[in-house]
Amino acid sequence: MLPVRPLVDTPRLERAINRARWAGVALALALSPLYPNLGPGWVAAFVGLIAIAAIAVPRLGRPGLGHAADTAIIVMAMVVYANDPQWTTFFLGVLVIITGTFRFGRPGAFASAIAVISSYVGISLFRLLAFGVELDVPRIAFHSSVFLLSALLMTGILWELELLRSQKEEQTERYEALLRAQSDLGQVVLLSEAGRIAYVNEAFAELVGRPIGDILDVRSLFDLIADEEREAFREKVQANVRAGRSITVDVPIVRPDGERRYLEVAFKPFGVNAQARLVIIARDITDRTHAEGALAHQALHDILTGLPNRTLLHDRLDHAIAEARRRDERLTLLLVDLDEFKTVNDSFGHHIGDALLTQVGPRFTRHLRETDTVARLGGDEFAIVLPAVDEAGAGRVAAALLSSLDEPFLVDSEALHVGASVGIAVYPDHAESADALLQKADIAMYAAKASLGSGYTVFAPERHQPGVNRLALFADLRNAIESDELVLDFQPELNLRTGRVTAVEALVRWRHPQRGMIQPAMFISFAEQTGLIKPLTEWVITQALREAAVWRSRGHDVPVAVNLSTRSLLDPLFPLWVAGALAATGSSPSALRFEITESVLLAEPERSMRTLSELRRIGVRFALDDFGTGYSSLSYLNKLPLQEVKIDRSFVQDVCSVDGSSSTIVQATVDLGHRLGFEVVAEGVETQCEWDRLVELGCDIVQGFHIARPMEGAHVAAWLAASAQDRLAKVV
Repeated sequence: MLPVRPLVDTPRLERAINRARWAGVALALALSPLYPNLGPGWVAAFVGLIAIAAIAVPRLGRPGLGHAADTAIIVMAMVVYANDPQWTTFFLGVLVIITGTFRFGRPGAFASAIAVISSYVGISLFRLLAFGVELDVPRIAFHSSVFLLSALLMTGILWELELLRSQKEEQTERYEALLRAQSDLGQVVLLSEAGRIAYVNEAFAELVGRPIGDILDVRSLFDLIADEEREAFREKVQANVRAGRSITVDVPIVRPDGERRYLEVAFKPFGVNAQARLVIIARDITDRTHAEGALAHQALHDILTGLPNRTLLHDRLDHAIAEARRRDERLTLLLVDLDEFKTVNDSFGHHIGDALLTQVGPRFTRHLRETDTVARLGGDEFAIVLPAVDEAGAGRVAAALLSSLDEPFLVDSEALHVGASVGIAVYPDHAESADALLQKADIAMYAAKASLGSGYTVFAPERHQPGVNRLALFADLRNAIESDELVLDFQPELNLRTGRVTAVEALVRWRHPQRGMIQPAMFISFAEQTGLIKPLTEWVITQALREAAVWRSRGHDVPVAVNLSTRSLLDPLFPLWVAGALAATGSSPSALRFEITESVLLAEPERSMRTLSELRRIGVRFALDDFGTGYSSLSYLNKLPLQEVKIDRSFVQDVCSVDGSSSTIVQATVDLGHRLGFEVVAEGVETQCEWDRLVELGCDIVQGFHIARPMEGAHVAAWLAASAQDRLAKVV
């Protein structure tokens, strides 16, 4: 059964009924002339009763007393107008039934109907006795039936209205439960006329950091939006609401404690006046916004230094060029490459080098404007964009940047010094696009490295061709490694006492399709600078082991020697790669020897020693090449896992000289090597005199044109066979 309660809130209903009482006062006074049989006393009593009820009942605040007063007024009206033949108070009884229904539901309707019928019948009897008015039984029966039918009609209407209200309340409760459950997925705000907040759930209140009461007191939702976004947000919302469109936007809000939060807000206009009523579903996306911001920052900034990276540099350079074109101004790009940074990396480790790089940007920024951009392109290379700066101004900035590097960088208690070379290119004098400007600045930077001047160089057309050649050489060398344009020559090493071949050194050559045969001195250092030395070294080792396998198959088990670079010794994965290469070619570790130079070892001794130890554990042998040309070999020579030291050819070539100085150096080297347990190899032996003298000095092994010139791998087996035959003939 549906609950019995007022259809309208009691205060609102009582206010409406009280207004009707005052209207009754006015109506009674206005109609009194139409009823001449009434005396002034009756009219005054009736009007007074209504006025007393209108004044007293609202102050009592009790619907039961109010209904009793209204019934009394109706009965009084019946009495007052009882002596009038026209007696028109019937409709007032219907009003009592209606108000009883609204006040007390279905019981109130029937109770009011019984009271009105009883009063009506009683007044009819009163008229008969007091005024001699005959009873009009059909009329009394008809009016009583109408009163009952009115009560039935009101209860029926009330039933339907209560059913509708119950359904509406159930639906409202369902929606409110849904709104309250939005704590995790969203927060809901209902806006009424002019953006006033009409409803918020607890999750939204918690999000904005305000009690619900405070939020409802906020003049407009827009007041919660961050100042810098407020007007743009308002205009966007109003434009879409006027068009009746739903929109979803991201906006920042500011909590009372100053914390900024980000919301994803969906607006849905609804109702008759769609421009004034909105339902808003908001979702907290602060964490997502921060994560997206971090990812966006990482995509556009260098992870190590936090400076803009190459991608962001291109974007800013493009915008700066467009602005310079619009204003008819110049724009300068500086490309800065640190000098001596490789030495820092090799000597102290990459972690020290990285720490140094993080200090470079702040040094440069002190000499730049807020509108300038400092970016890290990679490695030790930086770029600086100077809007509205010409060539002369760029020179002053470059000089300031170079002077900022004079002060040492303090890293882990180490005072590190680096210089720089700066290339300068100017828009539109040298190029009109970002890529072309970078290319011209790069060429100017390499020109600055090659010069001994101020440390910075402005691009000039005559410097363009060397830069193009450098880029072309890089592409050609990479292609040469991938397409087998490289070839190996081999030069044997011979034991002076036994005449046996102790090893064959692999010497790489580049057979260029257009330039012909290119010697190692022309491209090895370039490969070191560009990073191509790693694939180049791997190609040489693999090819040399394959050739040695061919010689073994023909009965010549001779090791092959390969020169190692600094990058190989500093690569912790290199020993693992060597083990794989030996396995892939079916070679034993004794088939491979590595030759290293003092400069390679000095770059970063500890890391080099770790790599050498790993290779020695595999079973590979080592020789120290160009011994005597360094300056600190003796301090660590006995710590290295070496089997041979090779005397540089510059000493061997003068071993037959009259002054004998080279002989003394060679003799000392041989004695030192033997005392340390090494075999001593003399490089560059070209004459019989040098051969004989080296025998006298006790040298163990020789290598040079006097023994054999470098030869292709296909000729090595034949040479080895001839050498063995010659040695056998001498023994016989």
